[in-house]
Amino acid sequence: MAGYAKCYNDNPFERGYAVRQQYAVRRLLPIECERLQSLPDNFTLIDHKSCSDSARYRALGNGMAQNVPNWLLERLVRYAKETEQDGT
Repeated sequence: MAGYAKCYNDNPFERGYAVRQQYAVRRLLPIECERLQSLPDNFTLIDHKSCSDSARYRALGNGMAQNVPNWLLERLVRYAKETEQDGT
């Protein structure tokens, strides 16, 4: 049974999330992290020769899942339209 576990290393820059499968734990791949943040595959792979996984994890850690602000903005616009129609 796979589950998610917070993975803390001695180095604070290498903290991240890992997937537990049976009794083994593996780190999420950059492409899996991109999908969790609703980004296209290989979105953080800017330069195919010199872009390390650490740089990609750092870029993803500094970002925000795009589907969250989209959902919030859609709800705000819907609320504004409803209150405008009600005249309140």
